[in-house]
Amino acid sequence: METRSKGQIEAEIAESITKFEKSRVGKGPEEVKCYIIKDLVIIRMKGVLTLTEQNLAIDPEGVTLVKQCRACLFARSKTSLHRIIKQALNAEVENIFTDLNTSNREMFIIFCLDQNVEDLLFKTSMVI
Repeated sequence: METRSKGQIEAEIAESITKFEKSRVGKGPEEVKCYIIKDLVIIRMKGVLTLTEQNLAIDPEGVTLVKQCRACLFARSKTSLHRIIKQALNAEVENIFTDLNTSNREMFIIFCLDQNVEDLLFKTSMVI
């Protein structure tokens, strides 16, 4: 059995999210950070907009279009996102929240889990 640290698990989730985004919109984020805090997994992605989205987001109507398209894609992808978290942490996702800021090309995904995985990581090493 292999033991993984909290940092290794966060890096694994970040890598999986990057691959997922690249397959979903054709472009991966420029930077992804993952933070496990109690029963939350917070993903911060920078440089997420495609060139087309950047060009659309120059006016309020375009921003609305980009956000609507991303929300639609996200809604269709929830099952895959749940699977990424389940595989990495062996925890169920109870809720997901997202926010996209088109002006700085940044996106957050917050996963609310069914258990405090941070305490599990610190009390005992996760074994896969």
